[in-house]
Amino acid sequence: EAIPYFFVSTLAAAEHAVGATSFTADVKGAVRTLLSQTPAGKRPAAVALFPCFMRGKNEYGVNNVEPDAVSALLPGLPVYGMFCHGELGPRRCLGFNAVEKPQQSCTQHSMTTIVTVHAVNSA
Repeated sequence: EAIPYFFVSTLAAAEHAVGATSFTADVKGAVRTLLSQTPAGKRPAAVALFPCFMRGKNEYGVNNVEPDAVSALLPGLPVYGMFCHGELGPRRCLGFNAVEKPQQSCTQHSMTTIVTVHAVNSA
């Protein structure tokens, strides 16, 4: 069944922050760059991966390369997502956006993975 819209969001509250980036190579480097921008007092709580459907086994020759790399960087964190076709995401690493900042523009990608990190207040 076709799904007309799908988006990643977070509650508009001070205790939540979402960072986003896109990459075509080096999943660990892209995620490390994004994690380096985690706001002070926040910790990653979940990660979303939205790769092009041509990535995965088609890109790497084996399955689960990107989810396994993210899991190795952030052990124990939930990783969720789905394969996409014509991914919509940021042109570059947007980092973490505060609720007060205006929305950032996005672009349609191909053979790209969009990753978001959801962060919450540190315990």
